[in-house]
Amino acid sequence: MVEMPTMFRKILIPSDGTPVSVAAGRVGVRLARAQQSEVVFAYIVDTLVVEELASSLRKSRKQVQEEMNGRGRQYLATLSSMAHRESLISSEIICSGVPYIEIERMSRDMGIDLIVMGVGHKKMRGILIGDVTQRVIQSVDCPVLVVK
Repeated sequence: MVEMPTMFRKILIPSDGTPVSVAAGRVGVRLARAQQSEVVFAYIVDTLVVEELASSLRKSRKQVQEEMNGRGRQYLATLSSMAHRESLISSEIICSGVPYIEIERMSRDMGIDLIVMGVGHKKMRGILIGDVTQRVIQSVDCPVLVVK
């Protein structure tokens, strides 16, 4: 039997902790196992959300940022345990900024071959916040696998 070359050496799986992003993590890990790919899990703290929460909760931006970083560590630990069970090489990144811009930067700077992410919308104060997945698809050079 002829062995296929690895198509995706490095897979980026951004997560916000929602059920659809965890489902995307499962798909990404299964694909990484099949390809023997390295996996990078990322949690991006949206600076707009930090500002909004700080204002509405009457907390400092720093306090909200630290709370969101803590949640991000928990989400990434869950995803990393999936990769660990499959004996995959994985790493975790937590950063702050505009999510689609940070994902695009990571994909470029880290030589990402594939991004696996969930699709969804968030509402804040009744306003639809831009669909991160759509913006990632438009801004990156690598393929994006979207999980619903």
